[in-house]
Amino acid sequence: MRPFAALLLLSLSLVASACGPVQSSAVISDAEAAVEKARTAEAPKYALYNFTLAELLLHKAREEAGYADFETAVKLAEKAIENAELASQKTARAIHERGPGTPPAGSPTPVEPQ
Repeated sequence: MRPFAALLLLSLSLVASACGPVQSSAVISDAEAAVEKARTAEAPKYALYNFTLAELLLHKAREEAGYADFETAVKLAEKAIENAELASQKTARAIHERGPGTPPAGSPTPVEPQ
């Protein structure tokens, strides 16, 4: 019975150790999709702070995953998703309030060529 228990314990530890890379890859992939969705919605124009923060968090999550710090990578990627979604929401709200094509407040006025 003991060899079976040792084999079971070894199997469970191998499965548990594989969860970190798999989970971090999945969450980072979700963060990439959320950032791209925010970019497509024009978040850099309407919600620059949250969009930039999402990009930086995603970059750091990839870096931590590269160092095999999967728990930190997951946390950073989840924060990237939150900020990308917030940027998308702020962008949608700003476009709804101002109308499509209207630049955000404080944008430079385009100069007509002479």
